[in-house]
Amino acid sequence: MADTLAHHTAYIKADTDVQSEMKAEYMVSYIMGLTKWSEAKAQDVLEAKRGDRDAKEKKAYWAANSSFSYHIIRPEDGAKGTAKGADDLVVAAMKIISKMTTAQKRKLTRLMAE
Repeated sequence: MADTLAHHTAYIKADTDVQSEMKAEYMVSYIMGLTKWSEAKAQDVLEAKRGDRDAKEKKAYWAANSSFSYHIIRPEDGAKGTAKGADDLVVAAMKIISKMTTAQKRKLTRLMAE
C-alpha cells in the first residue's frame, strides 16, 4: 500500500474534476488487468448504467471501485464500515448535554417539547 501513497496524496490535493479523471483512469486499468478486456470494453463497462451491466461486468466494476477506495481514497481509521449504534449516539449526546449550561439545557428541553 505504500507504493500508492503518492497517488493518494495527489488525489486528496486534486479538485473534483481531476479526482474523477483519476478514478476513471484507475478503474479502466484495473478492469483491463482483471479481465484482460480491451481498453474500449473496460471504458464501456465504466460508462454503462448500473442496470445495463451483466454479472461479469458488475463484478469487474465493483472490484475496481473497491480497490480504488481502499488504495487511493483510503478512508480514515474507524471509517471502515463501522456504524454507530443507538447506544453510541446516546452516549455522545449525553456528553454534549453534560457540557451545556443550565440555560442551554432549558432551551434544549423547550425545543424537544415542540
